[in-house]
Amino acid sequence: MKNVTKKSLLVLGLCTSLFGHANNMDKGVKEKEPKVTNLRFESVKNGSVLSIKDQAGLVLYKEAIAQTGQYSKGFDLNSLPEGTYYFELDSEVKFIVIPFTVSVNDITLNEEDKSIIFKPNLHVKDELVYLSRPSFASSP
Repeated sequence: MKNVTKKSLLVLGLCTSLFGHANNMDKGVKEKEPKVTNLRFESVKNGSVLSIKDQAGLVLYKEAIAQTGQYSKGFDLNSLPEGTYYFELDSEVKFIVIPFTVSVNDITLNEEDKSIIFKPNLHVKDELVYLSRPSFASSP
């Protein structure tokens, strides 16, 4: 009887210890919080397409914009490997390309390297096809 009492107290102590640690919600490893990169355009039109491309031109993300006006969205780009990538907004008359760089600890949006490429305009008049491209630079 003495032996059974010792074993039952040992099992009871073991179970109490296991249940006490099982309810412990403390996590030993903390996940790093994602950094969100905010992208904002002042005027976009319905039907424009926003995409994220890598340096080789592979499309990683694509979204059709459904509203005209301001556009703002946050992107979690931490899962991308290191390298150079591009936000590309394709609208009816122009492309806006904004490069960004992903490094180990940081994501850098290069607003000063932003480029705007205007699309050519085609129209037919008197059986002739006219091709024009707007140029806001002083060179022809």
